[in-house]
Amino acid sequence: MNNRYKDFDQGRAEKQGDPIQFKIHGMLINLPPEIPAIVPVMALRLTKKYGTEADVPQDELAELSLSIIGKKALDLLLADGITTDELGEVIRWALSVYSGEEVGDDAGNPTAPVPDAGA
Repeated sequence: MNNRYKDFDQGRAEKQGDPIQFKIHGMLINLPPEIPAIVPVMALRLTKKYGTEADVPQDELAELSLSIIGKKALDLLLADGITTDELGEVIRWALSVYSGEEVGDDAGNPTAPVPDAGA
């Protein structure tokens, strides 16, 4: 057996899950099923540079947003007039979902499991 080779692409294809979805301004946005590696790397760099309590400059927050949401979706949201408060809420929600927290609500999500009526 050759332990000097591993096909990570095969394992990645097998792990692909459902996208994370949210709706805002009438648009349904899909995020990758797993957090892109650049996001925690950027967050660590920002924490190291500015500390945990400091205000991060808008341009650096924009880069972080771009890494989470993606250029196409972010461009659509910006063109539609998303506010900084709304964008911040989306980013916080996405990071919470990626970290495994129980957040959000599936109301209106056609692929969400139907809640148990007896619960």
